[in-house]
Amino acid sequence: MGSINAAAVADKVINIASKGKLINLQKITESCGYARASARAQNAKRTKTFQNRIKPIVIQLEKERQRAIEALKTKNLNEVVYEKLVDAIDKMTKNIELLKGNPTERREEKYDDNQINIIAERRFRSNGGISSAK
Repeated sequence: MGSINAAAVADKVINIASKGKLINLQKITESCGYARASARAQNAKRTKTFQNRIKPIVIQLEKERQRAIEALKTKNLNEVVYEKLVDAIDKMTKNIELLKGNPTERREEKYDDNQINIIAERRFRSNGGISSAK
């Protein structure tokens, strides 16, 4: 038997996705009984229960996204229709990635030399002063 909480999260996600709305998995997860830290880490989406329940909606979202992409190829789109299609594709793509457990944005962390030295020093101290370099 799978996790009841993960099943509840999946059901809420499916309901929201079917309305074409953007999914806030952290809020949904927390509302289904997960602790704040688990909700923030989005642990529910890693469960087999969640993935099994979500798979059909992901497949459907991928089909709908492809239909919207094909519609963009139409030459006689007015600006409003074009913008709505682009917005729909954007939301569907983010929801698909989120439901699959993939990141929905790319963050590039850049550290200067001082920040790298501070991180290295903390790591060195946490290892009891023993270098982890090989």
